[in-house]
Amino acid sequence: MEVFVARQPILTRDEEVFAYELLYRSNDENKFNNIDGDVATTDVLINSFFTIGIDQMSEGKPCFINFTENLLKKGVVTYFPPHLIVVEILETVELTSEIIEICKQLKYKGYKIALDDFVYEQLVEVSERIYQLVDIIKVDIRQTTRDKRKK
Repeated sequence: MEVFVARQPILTRDEEVFAYELLYRSNDENKFNNIDGDVATTDVLINSFFTIGIDQMSEGKPCFINFTENLLKKGVVTYFPPHLIVVEILETVELTSEIIEICKQLKYKGYKIALDDFVYEQLVEVSERIYQLVDIIKVDIRQTTRDKRKK
C-alpha cells in the first residue's frame, strides 16, 4: 500500500525550518486532487500519525494541519497532542460564534490556531473576538497588495 502526504516547510526569516504544513496527496504527483476536505484531513492525520509516524514527518517541529468546519465541530483536533499540531482554520470556514467558541476551548487546551489563506478584505470583516484566539494569520500574498500586507 502506498501512502502519500506532502510536507511543506514553513521557514523563519533566516530560512530555518520553523514548522511543516502537512497536505493531502493521493499519488506521487505533487498536487491536490479536489476531494472532500473532511476526507483529505482525515487521510493526512491517519497517514502522518499512524502509518508514517509523526516523529518522522515533523522532525520535532509543529505540523500545520487544515481543519474543516465539520471536523472542528466534531472535536477531531482533540485526539492529537497540542504540542504537535497547529490547527489551521481554512478560509472556507465561516467564523461563527460556534467556531469562535471551539477555538476558545482549543486555546484553553493548549492548541495553537492559524487562519489559513486569508486576504486583507476578509481579515477586516472577521470578528474581533477571533484575533484574541489566533496565533498566526497566513495571508495569501498573491491576492493581497504589498500595502495591505504591511497593514
